[in-house]
Amino acid sequence: MQDQNVLASYDNGIIVRKTLLPDVKYIASRLRKADLRELKANSTSKPDVALMTSVWLSNPCYTICVYGEPIGLFGLCPQKDVGVVWMMGTDKVLQIKHTFLKASKDWLKYLLELKPVLFNFIHEKNTLHIKWLRWLGFSIISKKENFGLNGETFYEFVKIKNHV
Repeated sequence: MQDQNVLASYDNGIIVRKTLLPDVKYIASRLRKADLRELKANSTSKPDVALMTSVWLSNPCYTICVYGEPIGLFGLCPQKDVGVVWMMGTDKVLQIKHTFLKASKDWLKYLLELKPVLFNFIHEKNTLHIKWLRWLGFSIISKKENFGLNGETFYEFVKIKNHV
């Protein structure tokens, strides 16, 4: 019998499924250093509370698992005609980088079907994610200095669905 929460299966025990509440606490306690820095720059809440807020605001929200272990969360927070796209993960995402990169293009296409304009802000020191966003075709459209709680620098990024 197939798990109703599993939406996609890949090689090496990798699946994407609907997010479950225990995923949030598990991933929040193991976040990549850059993701934790980004959360702390935008919220006074503990990482699990800040991450839970993103999950609650998202429709949809998904968990990336490897052999049942949650290693990443991603979602879309709908706002009228646009969507705030986000992703947070553990260092274990790097262990599945080839599958992750290939699958992320497919998931981006799916999210663009839900909202044809996706955007968010990313901490300037989160260089790996900035590289990934550019690889996915996102554009950095502005630099926000003195942004967030601690007045740090963030970049605003956007991707608009190609209708051609």
